[in-house]
Amino acid sequence: MTVGFLGSAALRLEYRERFETVDAGSGTRLAALDEVARVRSPRGSIIKVDPVATPRLTFALTGFDGTPLLYLDRAEHLKLYPLPPQTVLVGPDGTTLCRFDYEHHSPLNGGGRLRHDEAGAAFVPAVRMLDAGGRPLGDVLLSQTSWDNEKPQLADGQDARLARWVDMDGGVLAERRDGVLSFTEGLSEARRAMVVGSFLSLTIEYHHPYEKGKASESVPKVFPGYAGLQAAYDEYQLKRVGLRKQRVKGAGREFPVFREGVRSYRLEQAMRISAPIFALIVIVNLVMWFVT
Repeated sequence: MTVGFLGSAALRLEYRERFETVDAGSGTRLAALDEVARVRSPRGSIIKVDPVATPRLTFALTGFDGTPLLYLDRAEHLKLYPLPPQTVLVGPDGTTLCRFDYEHHSPLNGGGRLRHDEAGAAFVPAVRMLDAGGRPLGDVLLSQTSWDNEKPQLADGQDARLARWVDMDGGVLAERRDGVLSFTEGLSEARRAMVVGSFLSLTIEYHHPYEKGKASESVPKVFPGYAGLQAAYDEYQLKRVGLRKQRVKGAGREFPVFREGVRSYRLEQAMRISAPIFALIVIVNLVMWFVT
């Protein structure tokens, strides 16, 4: 990273043709966030449902001198899995700096418990920050402004909710208020990178048009180790999808959120299998009709 980027006491994001990080005090433009890769596993076939909801998306935070500062690598997201996938924060040399886990805080998995600060404000855990080995480093908390999942917006469309970055002891690392990210004084370079990465990750989840752009099925060399970075998470996600299918099959009340999606998925699969058979029957009947 550049010295200016690390030395800022507060940052904000501005959207021009792309998101740019700006020093909140001086207004100096420091870096820009761009999508640099969009990759997905092979698609479904005429008789198999495409399991991918959104492709793997990789973003680069780049200084205006062209220097890569950080990469954000968001794993491929499978259908039947309602939680945002893991995002990994990666250094320019391919070193995994941090992982951002949305799974941990899902109410469906025992997480997502409401917290209150000393003033009585309610906060919902949004993201758990993990080190490269999966050990917890802290949480990102979003203020609970209403009970209907309302997401208030600033004038520029960004999330208006108060966000706090806290370590595992509850100490505040940073805070986003009115779109400005302010760091606790004395925060280390590693923790600043972690906070900035999760700040950008939340912005991507909230704003990025996942449905736009063509995804490649060949894996590029974005940074060292890119090809295998998400392999373990992809395998984990497949297992979780399979487990939910099994639990929904029992038709109990334990997993009502997934039941409708699984049934729709199975219906689509049945239609894909039956459609070629039906088409073949029609063709055979037409041939026989012309022959006779």
